[in-house]
Parts: sequence; C-alpha cells; structure tokens
Amino acid sequence: MLRKNTTSMDETVSEASFTKVAMTANEIAAAGIHVLVDLAGHTTGNRLGVLARRPAPVQVHYLGYPGTTGAAYIDYFITDHLATPPQLASEFTEQLAYLPRCFMVSNGLDAVSAGNVARAEQGLPQDAFVFCNFANSSRITRKVFRLWMEILQAVPSGVLWLRQSHALTVGNLQSEARLCGVDAERLIFSHRVADKSAHLARVGLADMALDTIGWYNGHSNTSDMLWAGVPVLTAWGETFASRVAASLLHAAGLPELVASDAQDYVKIAVRLGNHQAECAALKRKLADNKDSAPFFDQRRTVADLEAAYLEMWQAHRSANVPRTIRVPE
Repeated sequence: MLRKNTTSMDETVSEASFTKVAMTANEIAAAGIHVLVDLAGHTTGNRLGVLARRPAPVQVHYLGYPGTTGAAYIDYFITDHLATPPQLASEFTEQLAYLPRCFMVSNGLDAVSAGNVARAEQGLPQDAFVFCNFANSSRITRKVFRLWMEILQAVPSGVLWLRQSHALTVGNLQSEARLCGVDAERLIFSHRVADKSAHLARVGLADMALDTIGWYNGHSNTSDMLWAGVPVLTAWGETFASRVAASLLHAAGLPELVASDAQDYVKIAVRLGNHQAECAALKRKLADNKDSAPFFDQRRTVADLEAAYLEMWQAHRSANVPRTIRVPE
C-alpha cells in the first residue's frame, strides 16, 4: 500500500536546520569552550539558536548587532564608555563589558593611498569640496538628507558623493534635493568597483565624510573612512547604534568632529566646507594619529578584548553570575 508523503519542503528544511543547530551546540559543549562569542545578534543568517542551547558557560555578543539582543542566554555585551554611557546600561539585558578605549576592532589593511586615483575617474569636479557618505540608502532619513542639503546650500563649492543605489532611490534623492533648492547634479553617485581595497583607495579623494546622524550612524563605514584618511563628521546620539561613530572619532584623535546636535553638525560642516585649509589640516592630523591613536592600535584593542574575556571567565568561576566588566587601561 502507498502512503502519501505530507511533509512540506519548508518542514524538511526546518528539521534539517534544527538538527544542524543541535549538532553545532553539542560540538561546542564537547569541546569545552569557556567563552562563546556571537558576532551576528539579530542579523540575517544568525546562529542565536545555537547559543539558546547554552553550549558554553559564558556567552557574549560583540560587534554584529548594535543593541541588546534581549536574550537571557547572552551574558555580556562588549562596548566602551562613550558608546554606552551609564545612563544607557538599563537598555541592555546583558551585563556590559567596557573596554578602556574604543570597543571596535577594525582592519585597515585594505586602505591604500588615493594618489593613483583621479577625481575625474570618479566623476568628481576637480575644484569641488567633496562631502561623502557611502552608507546603505536605508540609513538616509529625510531629516538627515535635508541637513545635507542645508550644508550644500551654504557651501557653494560643495558636492555630495553617495553610494550607487537602485534607480528609484537615486531618483527620489535627486527629487528631494531639488525640493530643498539644491541642483540635483551636485549629488554624485559612485560607480561599482572591483573590491574593498579599490573602494578605500578612491574614498581618499573626499574632503570629509558626513555621517548619518539620528537613529543610526556609520560603524564599519566610519571605520573605513578613518583608515582611508578621511575625517568624518558625526553627532552624539541617544542609543548605542547612534553613538558608535563618536567613539571611533575620539579613539582616532578627532573629538572636535563630534557635534553636540544637528544644528552644531551643520555649523561645523559649513565652516569646514568653506575653509578647505582647516579641513586639510584635519586630514593631516588624522594621518599623523595613525602612529599613536588607540583606534589604529589594533594590537592593544585585541589585548583589551582578551582581558575582558578573562574577567568574564573569572566572574563565572568565582560566583557563576555575570557582572559589569571594566577593563583597566
């Protein structure tokens, strides 16, 4: 007698995924891992299902998701005192592990000089003051875009260099620019390049990056700009996701580029846009800081991370209760 198979493809995939998650958790537990670090949080393709099975005695979130996971099975969230001041600690279900300088590890090995790249190749006017932002268009709110248009209105030589996006998005941004009284031709959309190193080589052509401020600012994008030698202007936000760039800039030795609010952000951008010598001096300062600023000292950041992991493990062994971690300088 034939029996009809009523198992759907989705059910088969779900069962296979469930089995894979369980196997991964078992392998981690069998290996005796002391501290398990999650790098995804609630992002696409995450493995939170593995951590939910508690395969390690200490479980930590780092880098991947800019906010609390809200998960009882994540013990720690790694940060620093600028990205997460004391008044924000209550917003996290995790205990906070504070690194003494900047919390973010970054890799600038792909950053090379823009000396062999010409502005004309990128469609940039030779004599313009080039503001840039290479964030995904989903980060560009109407509020922040109008701040950028206010800046362009006050900096006659300025253009805004943006990441190439869908034709509909490009059209919408151009229409919004015109509504703000700015010639849409002053928005320049980058073309695609072969890889990250080629991208970092060209971004050095910009005079200054304008961060997306408000709800979410640049994290890896800000890091890339700093490694490429481009000063970034940001402003303090009220959440971890909107304070990361400020932390990076302090660590890179450019705290003067962290505005107090949107009005201050526009004021600084306009001043630097109309006084290119002052902005050039900031570029030179950033280049000089590569030899001394904490942001560029990745060995020290790694050592701080290792110290945090050791403190987490000691807290587990002594009391089996997560506690606030503060790695000393």
